[in-house]
Amino acid sequence: MRKALIVIVFTHLLNILHAQKDLDMFPKPHPWRGNNQFLNYVLKKYPIADTIYFKIPLTFWIYTDKNGFGPGPVQIKQQIKMLNKFFNQYNHTGLYFYVAKINFVKNRRHLTMGYFFENFFTTTKYHIPGTVNIHLVRNIKIFSKNNNIGGTYNSLTQALIITTSNFPTGLAHEMGHYFGLLHPHRNWNRGKLFAESVSRTRTVPLSHKRNCEVRGDYLCDTQAQPDLSLFCDENCNYIGHITDPWHQPYHPDTDNIMSYFKNKHCRKHFTRMQIAVMLYNVTINQYAKFWRNIPQNNKFFPDKYEPDNYPQIATLLLPEQEQYHNFNCLPTGKETLFDTQDFFKINFVKKGLTFIKISKAKNLFPQLKLTIYDNFLVPIFTRYITDPTIIKLPDLEPNIYYIKIQQINRPKTCNLYDYKIKLTVY
Repeated sequence: MRKALIVIVFTHLLNILHAQKDLDMFPKPHPWRGNNQFLNYVLKKYPIADTIYFKIPLTFWIYTDKNGFGPGPVQIKQQIKMLNKFFNQYNHTGLYFYVAKINFVKNRRHLTMGYFFENFFTTTKYHIPGTVNIHLVRNIKIFSKNNNIGGTYNSLTQALIITTSNFPTGLAHEMGHYFGLLHPHRNWNRGKLFAESVSRTRTVPLSHKRNCEVRGDYLCDTQAQPDLSLFCDENCNYIGHITDPWHQPYHPDTDNIMSYFKNKHCRKHFTRMQIAVMLYNVTINQYAKFWRNIPQNNKFFPDKYEPDNYPQIATLLLPEQEQYHNFNCLPTGKETLFDTQDFFKINFVKKGLTFIKISKAKNLFPQLKLTIYDNFLVPIFTRYITDPTIIKLPDLEPNIYYIKIQQINRPKTCNLYDYKIKLTVY
C-alpha cells in the first residue's frame, strides 16, 4: 500500500510538471542547461532544414461510450495532417509523424479522464512501447467538471492525453513536452531566484552562467515571458505592461507553440533551439534506430495514404490514377504491429465496364482479399488475389462504393509488402 501511494504521489507531481504548474520537480537531464552551445552542436548533425530525419509512430487510444460514440478516426487523420504541418511546414524540425495503430476503448467513464489517479492507471494499462501513445478524450477533469484542461503529458507513463477541443495546436504542444520542451513562462512569477530575465546577458550570481540558460526553459532564443494566457488578446497581441523581477518590460514572442494563449491558434512556431532539443531527445530514445528515416527502415514506414484502415478515412480512388500502397510493420519490444488492410472509396457517376488492376510494386507482393461494399457497407463482391491481376467488377449502379484490400496469411517476420492499384472505367 505504501509503495502504491508513493507511485500515485510521484505521478501527481509529474503530471503537474507538464500541465498547469510546470513545477519541474523531477526533470529529465538537460545537457544544454547552462550551455546552449551544446544545441548548436546538435543542429550541425542535421544541417538540411527541410529533410525528414525521423518518422515517429503514434498509437491512438480513442475512448467511446458503450455504443461506440466518441472521437473517431476522421479526427485523427485530420490532426495528424495538422501535426505534420506544424512540424514540417511551419517549422522544419526533421520530425514526421504517422499512425501505427488506432485502438477503440469502449469505456464511457474514460471519456472524461481524471487528471490524477485515472490518468496514471489508464495510460499505464493502455500503452504500446516503441510508439508515442496518445489518449483522445472529451474532457480532462482536475477536481470538478468545471475545472478542466485541454491536454497534459504524463512524464512517468510517457503518454499524451488530449481533448478534442484542444485541437489543433494542443497535440503539437504536448508533443513538444514529450520531446523535452518546457514552457517559456516557467517560474515567471517566482521572483529573482527562479524567474528568467528579459536580458539575454544577465548572469546568475556566483555561477556566472547566463540567466536565460539556467532559468525558464533553459533556452536563450525563447524570449522571457509571463503566462501569455493572461496578457494576450484573442488576436495574439501582447497587451501586458509588466516587467520581469529586474524591472525590464517583457517583449515576448506571441506565436510559440509551447506558450499558453486564450486563442490556441496563436501557436505556430518553435525556435531553433527548441528544435534542437527535440532532435536531441529523439536521437537518444531507445527506439530511435527504428525511427530513423533511412532505407533499411522502409519496412517500418507506411505509404502516404495512411491511415486508411477504416471506411470513414478511406482513400479516394479515381479512374486511371495509379496509387502505391504498402503493408508495413513495426517492432515494439513486446510485439510487432502489422498494417494489414486498406480502404478505398470510389464514386461512380455512370454505369460502365469497370476494372481493378493490382500490380507488383518494389518489394514483396502480398496475398490479398479484395471486398467491395455498397454505400451501407454491405459486402457485394469478393475476390482472392495471389498474383498481380486485373479484375472485372460486377455491374455497379451510380453510387458510392468502398473497397477493402486485406492481406491474408501474413508471415510473422517483419518485411515490407506492397502493391499498386488502378481503377479503369469504360
